[in-house]
Amino acid sequence: MKKLFALLTLCLTLPACVATKEPVKMPENAILLDIRTESEYKAGHIEGAVLVPHEHIKLKIGKIAPNKTTPLYLYCRSGRRVKLAIKDLHDLGYKNLHDLGGMEDARKALKK
Repeated sequence: MKKLFALLTLCLTLPACVATKEPVKMPENAILLDIRTESEYKAGHIEGAVLVPHEHIKLKIGKIAPNKTTPLYLYCRSGRRVKLAIKDLHDLGYKNLHDLGGMEDARKALKK
């Protein structure tokens, strides 16, 4: 619980981390990242989402988004893994990170 609180506090203090429940219009160059497991992704995902399981994000993000200013929109099942992934991405120098929370919240925000 302390770790979750610390991550939430960190996310709220990072200017690059934007948690949203409002409707979202992603820019043309944005990438939608599904950071769930492969089996979760195969069971259903948001159209256009790129699968990058959160435990592999540090290894794979450079090939998916070599430009660290590319807008990245992340979702998972409940929103917990997004917080972890955003911290990792921020540590790697990514600047334009958007927390869509869980998949259903992301669908609503993206109107998909």
